[in-house]
Parts: sequence; C-alpha cells; structure tokens
Amino acid sequence: FINYFFNNEISMLKAFVSFFRTMSFDIVTAWNVNFDMPYLINRLFSLNLHQEASSLSPVNNVFVKKSLKEDVQDAVIRGIVIIDLLRTYRRLNGKELRSFTLRNVAMHELGIDKGLVNVQKEWEKDKIDDLLEYNRKDVELIVKINEKKKILEFVISVSDVSKGNMEDVKYYSRVSDFICLLHAHNNRIALPTKV
Repeated sequence: FINYFFNNEISMLKAFVSFFRTMSFDIVTAWNVNFDMPYLINRLFSLNLHQEASSLSPVNNVFVKKSLKEDVQDAVIRGIVIIDLLRTYRRLNGKELRSFTLRNVAMHELGIDKGLVNVQKEWEKDKIDDLLEYNRKDVELIVKINEKKKILEFVISVSDVSKGNMEDVKYYSRVSDFICLLHAHNNRIALPTKV
C-alpha cells in the first residue's frame, strides 16, 4: 500500500479524482458503497468542485438520486457500474442477521472478528497508522466475503442472463421484466405496450 498525505481536503479530493480517472474503472464496489459514493460526490459539489465531480464519469455525467424503495441515496456515475456489496449480500443471504455491519458479516461468514475501532478517537490521537491498518483489514475482509459468497459473480451472471444492466440486478422486477422481454423477443411474441 502507498499512503498519501494532504494539507487540506480539496487537495485530497482532487488527487482522488485524478487517481479515479487514471484507473478507468468499469465497476466500483465496496461494503456500503451506497453511503460512500453519494457522500463523496455531494462533498465535491458542496466544495464547488463540480468539474472534478463530473470527471469521475467517462461521459462527464455524475449525480446523486434517492433510491426507489430504500431510504438511501444512489450515486450515478454514467459509464461506471456501482455495486454495493452490503446491499447485494443482504438480498442474497436468505436469513436475517443481527446486523449487516462488515464486522458482523465477517464474523458470520468467515469466523473473523475485525474488532472495533473508534475512528474519531483514533483520529484525534493522531494514530494514522492504526486507522490505515483497520482500513486495510476491511478491504481484505470484503474480498474474502466476496470470494466465499461470489456476490459480484452473481451480479454479472444475472446481468448476462437477463441482458440487463448490472446495476438493475438489485431490482428483481426489472430482472424479471428483462427476462420476459427477452423470451418474447426470441419467440417472436408481440407484447402489449403500457397504457
């Protein structure tokens, strides 16, 4: 890992956007990315970094919208798929857990307790190395959970079968619609249009 340190938030955000653009991602994923990405985009906009926010997208189209059925926001970065592993895991899990925090899911799935860290207190104590290590462990746990549960593989497979967008996999009704439309098309069945 390479660590970068900045004197102010704007410099950090500009460097992050530059890195993001250089990487040219097709898919962005994380545990609870539906919190992280809207927060990041809204922060860019609130600091009047509109050009930087737009440049996250290969077609310069970035915005945050309220999710259809859940009390969350969705970041939209046109040209890049955003998949929330927390949201997808929760739908695929089939059983209710006490909590769907990364700590609880890692304990349930992997038998690993990542521990608790009070980020605010660690920050105030200037324990940057401890925070970086805590973050590194989070990334490793997310990779292990995804490898075990094959969350991204599921999303990609459903998208391939339904011929829909990967981001639409979280909406079961859209996937069903895509599959029905594909079946109708393949069998030359004319369907009525919506009235």
